[in-house]
Amino acid sequence: MPALPPAPAYDPSTTPAYDLHNVGSLTTYQLRQELELKGAFARFFPDDTGVCHDSLLAAMVSYLREEQAKAEAARFEALEAEAEARKQRMAEAKEARKAEALERSRLRREAAAKAKAENPPGDAPEEPVVLPPPTGKVVMLDGPAPGKPEAPLVAEVAAPEPAGEPAHVAEDARYALPVPIEG
Repeated sequence: MPALPPAPAYDPSTTPAYDLHNVGSLTTYQLRQELELKGAFARFFPDDTGVCHDSLLAAMVSYLREEQAKAEAARFEALEAEAEARKQRMAEAKEARKAEALERSRLRREAAAKAKAENPPGDAPEEPVVLPPPTGKVVMLDGPAPGKPEAPLVAEVAAPEPAGEPAHVAEDARYALPVPIEG
């Protein structure tokens, strides 16, 4: 009987792409060759006994799960490092904003002290403060005024009446606020 020709060398490019979902579609030969290629065959089968399709498939699934766990751990570490870097950047930005706010506050205090030193308390300001004219009447009936339990809380701002007829105002019972009535 003639001797068999040597088996061709394993070509990994002939093995279809596989993962945990489709590793069962590999043949026994492909499973063994992939485990040997990855250096895991000797770990799962140290004495080269009990090698069959089911045991090779179980070994490959176990190997793929280990690789997946390593990839997830590496991704978790990268995300944790990114989160720590983000926290550090945010803390630095907060410190910078706080320093800027403290500087602005210091400058305001210095300006106020300088203005107070230039204008002693007995002097009147050179130019009087002019407030804008009132724009309407506001009545708030939320309860008694503080310190006067018998008097309702009322705040009024009188507006000048326009030339001609006075404005008609009715109370809206839902809000107890004056509501203008059209003509």
